Amino acid sequence: MCSTKLAFLKKSLLIVSIIFLLYTFYHAIVTTIFLYNFIPIIGQLPEAIQLPENFTSSAFPWALVLMQEFASSIGIYLRLFGGIFGFCSAYLFNKNDGRYLDRFSKVLVFESLYFVLFIPSGINHVILSFSEFTFAGFNIYTGISFLLQGFLLFPFLFLLSRKLKMNKGSINLFKWGGIVATVYVFGIWIKHAFFWFFALLPLGGQSGSLLETVGAVNSLSTLLIAGLVSVFACLPLIRKTKKINLPLIGATLILIGSHFAIYLIVSVWVPVYSSFLGLTEFWMASLLIPGFVVLLRNK
Repeated sequence: MCSTKLAFLKKSLLIVSIIFLLYTFYHAIVTTIFLYNFIPIIGQLPEAIQLPENFTSSAFPWALVLMQEFASSIGIYLRLFGGIFGFCSAYLFNKNDGRYLDRFSKVLVFESLYFVLFIPSGINHVILSFSEFTFAGFNIYTGISFLLQGFLLFPFLFLLSRKLKMNKGSINLFKWGGIVATVYVFGIWIKHAFFWFFALLPLGGQSGSLLETVGAVNSLSTLLIAGLVSVFACLPLIRKTKKINLPLIGATLILIGSHFAIYLIVSVWVPVYSSFLGLTEFWMASLLIPGFVVLLRNK
């Protein structure tokens, strides 16, 4: 890729990093408001939730609820640090400063910790999905989704962050970069496919209108296709040939961005989609920008 095209790519990645930073900042604000209201009522938590008449509140594992909420909150604050380092990395990359790799390794660390802190929530949802508390939103789909994301993404992201520290520029690093990129796409698909099952489908996503059908197909297939394309895009890196298939990488980014762009469009007319928008990785719609830059300016 020539210098002009590379400059366009750098600018597009800087835009993505800014949007990701704003996204993490938004979630940190929402989490702070939640904790401000949640912490004072911890002592009255059993009474704060309306239980079924025949349910014994002492049987509820309140400790699991507290562990879930605080672990998730810590993960969101850690991801904010990842957003800050992501912006620093993209800024340094634009300035041709080699320290961008060091900053990006920190992004991977914080992103890995964000996902591993899903595990307490996953355990909680799985346990409580077999109890009378399914009425309160605890279900097996949420539990499996959180557990898969935590156990799948944490080790790969954390391992790549360590390899960036130790093996900058090595062929082995390209291999692991290709593996982690592919795993991450499938991890995001797991999050949003299960999200459709446990949030959108039960609350109106199944009524059959055209937009809801589009939303369902998008939720279940677009990111899956992106994951499959990413396998072929990153295969040369995984095989250590160091040859990057730019058209397929551009197509992967466009597919990922398209998923969230379609979700945003559907959410304008389907209330259930808009009400859960904050639980999606909607910042990834910005990946359309580098996707088109890579695809259209590739030679």
